[in-house]
Amino acid sequence: MKRSNSRPQEAANLTEGEITALYLRLSRDDDLSGESNSIANQRAQLTEYAKKNGFKNIVAFVDDGISGATIDRENFQKMLELIELDKVKTVIVKDMSRFGRNYLEVGNLTEIVFPQHNVRLIAVNDGVDTADGIDDFTPFRNVINELYLKDLSRKLRSSQRIKSKQGYAIGLLPLGYIHGADDPKRWAVDEEGAELVRRIYAMRLEGTSVNNIAAILRREKVLTPAAYAKEKGYRKLTKTTRGDIFWDKSTVTLILTNRAYLGDVINFRTFSRSYKLKQRLDNPKEKWEIHEGVHDPVIDRDVWGAGTKNFRGYQVPQAETHREKYVRRLPVLFRLRRPSELQVHARQSGQPLFFLP
Repeated sequence: MKRSNSRPQEAANLTEGEITALYLRLSRDDDLSGESNSIANQRAQLTEYAKKNGFKNIVAFVDDGISGATIDRENFQKMLELIELDKVKTVIVKDMSRFGRNYLEVGNLTEIVFPQHNVRLIAVNDGVDTADGIDDFTPFRNVINELYLKDLSRKLRSSQRIKSKQGYAIGLLPLGYIHGADDPKRWAVDEEGAELVRRIYAMRLEGTSVNNIAAILRREKVLTPAAYAKEKGYRKLTKTTRGDIFWDKSTVTLILTNRAYLGDVINFRTFSRSYKLKQRLDNPKEKWEIHEGVHDPVIDRDVWGAGTKNFRGYQVPQAETHREKYVRRLPVLFRLRRPSELQVHARQSGQPLFFLP
């Protein structure tokens, strides 16, 4: 995924009065649509349109590599914040699908939020200009845009199933692997990354705790797997949220428990309830698809087994019981020890007394 950004020289226009916002978006799926949807072409088309029609104070907001299924996009949100502050006069997009593909969220913005702040919306290729009113077809166009995304998601899931049945991994490359030169769908060992993985296993076998392993890697300023993949160009990523060298217990644990280092492929360990949601949920193990010995191992099975034996790594938090939730929400008076303290606190605070069985 590419970094979302707006050009610094354009951002300087933010203090010069009401803004003409050009919104540009490209998702990874849109890459398949050809050059016409590229950020460069969107920018050229919208800039030419804005200047030709006399719009001033032009600022571009760019979300590159971000799906239109949600409005939770970095620079889209920055644009909305300025709209809430009544600093945006006009928003121009190439077409309504660039604006978004969730018809409920798009409808709320175009029919409620934008009119409240007197913002004009123009979708150049769709012939939409709210200065002339919203035509009856625009809501249907928004539905069609979402149906396109839904169909794309269905096709992607189907493609992933077929790919998995053939023994290909469908997840992200773990540290220590790259795409194979002969068959990019297969993983090949990346020796530089693999050496770090072997070192982590060696430290664990020597008795080093997971927290201490993370501390050692932080102290030595070793790049995290995500930062390493970004630096090597193995993944298209946004900025790392906690820094490029922020190793923690969870990062080390994922490496120590990842069966991919045995040469195995394990697909569908997580799933999403909807194509609109980013959240990934853990799949029950019976729904995993496992293919053993697909690619070259980084760690021997005996070493991997010894490294994970009696492993006291990340424990998945268990759901609170009803009683635990109840106790956690009780007022402070339950932390008082003597009944007399309870009575005094109750009189002073006006809170009723409760007693646990």
